[in-house]
Amino acid sequence: EFLDAGFTTVLAAIDPPQAIEARKRIEAGQMKGPRLYIGAFLPVAGATGPPPNGDPARTHPARGPFPTTPAPAIPREATIKAVENAAQAGYDYLKVVLNTTQNGPELETLKLIIAEGKKHNMPTIVHAVSVRDTLVIESNVGLGEFTLTLDSIGDVKANGSFAGVDGNLTKLGNGRLE
Repeated sequence: EFLDAGFTTVLAAIDPPQAIEARKRIEAGQMKGPRLYIGAFLPVAGATGPPPNGDPARTHPARGPFPTTPAPAIPREATIKAVENAAQAGYDYLKVVLNTTQNGPELETLKLIIAEGKKHNMPTIVHAVSVRDTLVIESNVGLGEFTLTLDSIGDVKANGSFAGVDGNLTKLGNGRLE
């Protein structure tokens, strides 16, 4: 269906291992399909309640008012192992949904994910859920190289200007929006 619609390459975010098997079958000529780049979802903080039902970028409880308590941290070793597992499983990149909490562990975990991903030649795509989260990333230029995607935010001014329309702003760079 993708090829019939003209899609020759698909960036598949937050997909199960079955997507990797589909890519292998496409590459082996056993099935028709576009080139697949498949992402492994990695959390940047521990759960603060029951898991969301649906897209975590749209259903995460931190999407509402700014939380006043930090989210639980994920142990450093667990994050490193999750990146290693994603690389071994055959994922192409790492996907993070950033919902920051006050004094929370999210930014430090994100930095670790980016650094560990580089060791495996895996880029990181960061989905900043809110303007607040975008500004957290923008103010931390030492994050390294990653791709940033945004929800619909319209025109925003923050140490320069950037615009997002329906989540279509993507910037590959050194952690600065330009």
